[in-house]
Amino acid sequence: MKKYVFIIGFALLLSLSLLVYYLERNPVKEIVIDFSNSTEEIKHNALGLTFGFNYETPKEYIDFVKYVRAPLWWFYDSGGNYGSSKNYQMANDIGMHVQIVLSDFSFGPGGFTKNFWPAINDCKNTDNWTAWENYIEKSVLSIKEVANKNNTTNVEIDLTNEPDLAWQSLMGECKKNNLNIGANDLKNNFLESWSKGFKKIKGIDSSIMVAGPSISRYDFNFLKDFIDYASDNNVMPDILTWHEFENSSAIPEHVSEIKNYLLTENISSEIQINEYISNNVSDINKPSIFIDYISAIEKSNVKFSARTCWIESSGKNGCDKDSLDNLIYANKKRSTWYVFKEYSEMSGKVVSSMENDFSFLSSSDKETIKIIFSPKRDLLKTHMLIKTELHHVLPQNLSGYVISSTDDLAKDAIDINIDNVPEGTMLTFDSLKKGYLYIIELR
Repeated sequence: MKKYVFIIGFALLLSLSLLVYYLERNPVKEIVIDFSNSTEEIKHNALGLTFGFNYETPKEYIDFVKYVRAPLWWFYDSGGNYGSSKNYQMANDIGMHVQIVLSDFSFGPGGFTKNFWPAINDCKNTDNWTAWENYIEKSVLSIKEVANKNNTTNVEIDLTNEPDLAWQSLMGECKKNNLNIGANDLKNNFLESWSKGFKKIKGIDSSIMVAGPSISRYDFNFLKDFIDYASDNNVMPDILTWHEFENSSAIPEHVSEIKNYLLTENISSEIQINEYISNNVSDINKPSIFIDYISAIEKSNVKFSARTCWIESSGKNGCDKDSLDNLIYANKKRSTWYVFKEYSEMSGKVVSSMENDFSFLSSSDKETIKIIFSPKRDLLKTHMLIKTELHHVLPQNLSGYVISSTDDLAKDAIDINIDNVPEGTMLTFDSLKKGYLYIIELR
């Protein structure tokens, strides 16, 4: 009998030890959303889109872009068909700013190896700028003609896309042919090609907004040198641009650093991140990652930003016209689609967080508190304290739903307990699933 008592006691002790160990590794998650000290109003400056739609996109998705009031469409046409009337009609109907990229390392007048770097033909320095200037002129006149026909005035031109990557590609091509060209040669060539292209655009129509340099990643030294050159030569872009694919939490710091430099140099230019979202194929469709980028862009206070598209591990191209920049997969709305939609509906004050294990974006106006969030790991009991200017007035109506992390999405109700506590309104969740998207509304 003593043997059995010992075994039972040992089993209970082991179970208790395992429980304590588990609870220590999975403590109650405490989240505070404090609107009482928030002064930031939501800006919706992360609602832009890029290549994943056009006038041939299914009407349902175009209507969705119009519904969310997407402010920016950043795209290029490798065929040089910048005068597509139907694209302008669509963008005009939506009310989007159209920002057209004129050159990329993969296309341009005469092809990549000849004229994208207009004074470097066959890896040799030359002084032939004619093809480049003719290309710019032809493209801008085509854009203006169709824009005028459609009474479109919100057209902007991005002169180059990711010139820093083009340098690497061109240097590789030259090296393969045993022809050497230095990085400084390419840099100087880019700056001169920028100057000639900018002056050609403004010479045709000085009211056209010009954006650039749209480098592939934030690089303060590159941007500083570019700003110095552009300012000294009177070719400063109306909109300073770069792309953010690597670390969303660094975006506010990046923007602040450049804004401070512009202020120090007494230079005026708006800032735009015309491509954003992680380039890690495993992160493209995670709602937590998307929420992090939106939160960072909201905090950075840039003019507009556009979610970009990537080819997925399945081989599906998120830049296809029916993919809406990876928000749609096989005609099904992804959880990121719901992030986009719910974000567009937010109004009033905004509070967000980009924690290691939890991401949320929330807004509060006089009538509604909306919270969208996604755990980065499985969580047990979670307390979410909401503080408002009304302090602890308990909302009369609570609604919410959860979206699974799979591609075959379905809405499910959320099991939430709501309590009035001295500090505000407390929501309690018994468990939250990693990778799921949760949407809460309190009225």
